[in-house]
Amino acid sequence: SSPLTEADLAQCSSALTAEQVLASLSVRQAEGAKPFQFLSRQGRGVQGLIRPGTLPAIVLSGGQHANEPSGVVGALRGASWLASQPAAHFALIPLENPDGYDLCRQYCEIHPQHMHHAARYTGLGDDLEYREKAPWYEREARMHAVEKTQAQLHLSLHGYPAHEWTRPFTGYLPRGFELWSIPKGFFLIVRYQKAWREKAEAWLELITLEMSKIPGLAEFNRKQLEIYASHAGSVPFEVRHGIPCLVTQNDQQTMGVKLVTEFPDETIYGEAFRFAQEVQTQSVKIAAQAWWSLNSE
Repeated sequence: SSPLTEADLAQCSSALTAEQVLASLSVRQAEGAKPFQFLSRQGRGVQGLIRPGTLPAIVLSGGQHANEPSGVVGALRGASWLASQPAAHFALIPLENPDGYDLCRQYCEIHPQHMHHAARYTGLGDDLEYREKAPWYEREARMHAVEKTQAQLHLSLHGYPAHEWTRPFTGYLPRGFELWSIPKGFFLIVRYQKAWREKAEAWLELITLEMSKIPGLAEFNRKQLEIYASHAGSVPFEVRHGIPCLVTQNDQQTMGVKLVTEFPDETIYGEAFRFAQEVQTQSVKIAAQAWWSLNSE
């Protein structure tokens, strides 16, 4: 597959194929970036790169949940911007779960309007984020990126259902999924180690203020939050500058701060998808610039 230019990616209106992702990753190996690869449970390559620099390091990833495609495009485009910053030090893993991604592609050929929750998971049937012991398979790529960069920030780009996918009060919901049954706009989850709490709070204030200025996002979130409240009766999370946020301490994570972006991107195509991946891309730029400003004194 031919690599996609930045202009191609900016106009991307549906999920990339795995071949397009890997071809586009190879282009980003210029300018001193070092490629790496680990194998998934089913033997597919989990490819990434590390570009050394003098600014505080960042790990950027997409496709942990393989039916959340806007973050894959956002990771590639965000990495292009990072690569254009001469001092940026970053690792990129644009597609962490290639086994699930292939399954999602097969499912979408049958029913493109279904969210295909089964394809969220890896070839082991788990979420690689929570794999606790060897064999590590896909998770090795992330572990390698963290070890080699010594990054204290992980930007993990995600999505979630773009429409109500099961009625919240019928009892048919997987444990912990109540919050995700109805869209609520572009949503952020910040997890931090205890020692990083103040830095994480200051950083979140900076990035939500800037993200609220992304063209079209404030109105998109306003409408979605109104719909959410009409279904659920209240909004059980913090909203900063029009951006819903969940902020929690997590001393088990390996890095000081983790940002999970959540755009309601499952089952969307065309202009709606282009908007989703544009928001993901701009979020990488905003998060990186704010991180450097707070940590480069």
